[in-house]
Amino acid sequence: MLICPPVKMKQSCKKYIICLFLGMMCFGCGEGEIDPQAVELYRQGNLLYEQDRFAEAGRTYERIVQRGIQNGYVYFNLGNAYFKQQRIGQAILAYERASRLIPRDDDVKTNLSVVNLKTLDQIATETPWFGQRLLDAVTINECTVIVSVLGGVTVLILLGYILMPNSRRFLMRIGIGCCVVFLLSAGLTGFKIYTMLNHQEAIILDAASIIRSSPDEAANPLFTLHEGTKVQLVEIRDAWLRIQLEDGKIGWLKQEQLEVI
Repeated sequence: MLICPPVKMKQSCKKYIICLFLGMMCFGCGEGEIDPQAVELYRQGNLLYEQDRFAEAGRTYERIVQRGIQNGYVYFNLGNAYFKQQRIGQAILAYERASRLIPRDDDVKTNLSVVNLKTLDQIATETPWFGQRLLDAVTINECTVIVSVLGGVTVLILLGYILMPNSRRFLMRIGIGCCVVFLLSAGLTGFKIYTMLNHQEAIILDAASIIRSSPDEAANPLFTLHEGTKVQLVEIRDAWLRIQLEDGKIGWLKQEQLEVI
């Protein structure tokens, strides 16, 4: 019998506080600044978690997020704290956010898989094509860095081609290859940004949400979704959202019943 691995807590505080520093420098604070209060909150949250004070640990991690800091390790530990409180929807939401910030982290993948098994709605999903898996494995920031570096290298090769006549044949070959990779990377980055902006996903947080045929309380109920189910947002109309599932089902529910990843 296969036993799912338990939800794990990051244990090496030193390693992940360094990662938190980097995350805050990039996302949460001004250039080159570190938020010492957020670092202290992270340390306190880890300590509270180790003492099995999961609700307090969760609130401590939430305070970091409320400071505008987007860090995958904070969301990971926040998801762990929610899971220990059996707040399945919130745990999945936190893990999903962590997976977008640190998409190659094995612990995030494992815990997200484990907690997804706790949801009532087991909806069949299609295996993403190779290009989508490749895009999912890198963050927007990483894509931007790659494109910037390739663009810079291409410019340097172009300058070398102009200033070094004797090496033009060699530089032309290298430049063509670099230019192709640059254009491909730029195209994939643009596609990732487009997908992020136009294909938003959300997690159902209510214990049970009735999905209706139109944005009206009196509309016919189509089906029911439960806490933790991931949906794609299709349309917003006042206080209602039109959502779509992986299996193609579509319907309407109130905005207050879910939260965007």
